[in-house]
Amino acid sequence: MPINLLEMVKNYFTADFISNVSSNLGENNSGVSKALTAIIPTSLSAILNKATSGSGGDADVLEMAKNSVYAATDHSASVTEETKEKGNGLLTNLFGSNQSTIENSISGFSGLKNSSTSSLLSLALPAIMGILGKHAEENNLSASGLAGFLSSQKENIKNALPPGLSSLPVIPGLATVSAGATNLASHVNPPDIPHLHTHDITTISERPTAKWLVPLVSILVVILLLWYFSRSCGETKPSGAADKDSTSAMQIVQPLAEFWS
Repeated sequence: MPINLLEMVKNYFTADFISNVSSNLGENNSGVSKALTAIIPTSLSAILNKATSGSGGDADVLEMAKNSVYAATDHSASVTEETKEKGNGLLTNLFGSNQSTIENSISGFSGLKNSSTSSLLSLALPAIMGILGKHAEENNLSASGLAGFLSSQKENIKNALPPGLSSLPVIPGLATVSAGATNLASHVNPPDIPHLHTHDITTISERPTAKWLVPLVSILVVILLLWYFSRSCGETKPSGAADKDSTSAMQIVQPLAEFWS
């Protein structure tokens, strides 16, 4: 039967452990229990990320795991200065600059105070590492062997992450990226707008110019008509000449009017 690392870790955090740590932290059992449902897969995600990151990450994880075996046998749930110090060392190594973001997210999910979440992580992470260390010792796993075992648990870890926490900056491979990809695509390739094509854009871009050209043409038409009638009033011309002038004026005015109509 395949080994389920997630279940191995869950079995460590018994009801008695949850009750004791709740009392020590001044929190209720349900909040601590809910926080652990996020802490366990989040911690395993960080460990998996470290072990498969290359640059000796697998060797670092194996060393941390073997050095934490003691924690897997301690069910006292006491948050002492020593446990905090050891736990914080692991937190810094695995979470780095994302530690505060992760703690805040888990607090928001579980309802625990940030300080309680930080203490619970300091207590739980060494135990999780110790469980891995025991498994590595019992099965004589090398650094690459432990990394391979962790990789085989990836789907279980991913499926255990609570909704809303799968995008935590712990391990990019486990995060849901489809939403981010969709948002990016909407910026790179804007959605097609129905009925808006090239000729529409050209027409729209010309409209501001047309707004001032139309009045200008109207003024020119009025000036031409005044010029024409002033000549007609000041001169006595044969009817043929008058008709000719009228025709000339209309030949100028009509094309302009038709062009801008």
